Amino acid sequence: MEEVLIVILQLFFELLFQLLVYGGFDLLAWWIDKHEKGLGCLAMLIFALIGAGFGGIVNLIHPGTYLAYEWLRIANVIVGPLLAGWVSWLFAEWRRRRGAKLVPSLHFWFAFCFVLGFDLVRFAYAQH
Repeated sequence: MEEVLIVILQLFFELLFQLLVYGGFDLLAWWIDKHEKGLGCLAMLIFALIGAGFGGIVNLIHPGTYLAYEWLRIANVIVGPLLAGWVSWLFAEWRRRRGAKLVPSLHFWFAFCFVLGFDLVRFAYAQH
C-alpha cells in the first residue's frame, strides 16, 4: 500500500512542478499572442527549447528521476504535455471570458511544447 501512495505522490509532484514552471511562461505566451502575430511555429519551437533547457537544468541539480518506475516515466512523457496544455487552455479560456483578447488553443500548444521539451530531456538524461 505504501508503494502505491509513493507512486501517486511522485506523479502528483512531478506534474505540479511542470505546471508551476510553465505558469510564468503563460505570461510570455500572452505577450506573444498580443503583440507578435507573425511568430507562429517559431514561438512554439522557442517554448520547446526553453522547456528542454529547464529540463537540462533540473538534470544538473537533481540527476535522478522523481518517478521510480519506467512505465510512469513513459506515461509522464505522454500525459504531462497534454495535461499542461489542457490546464493552460482552461486558464486562457477563463481569461478570455473575462475580456482578455487571446486564443486559448495557442496557449495549449505553448504549454504542450514547453512540457514536451522538458519531459523529453528529463526522460532521456535522468539517471535511473
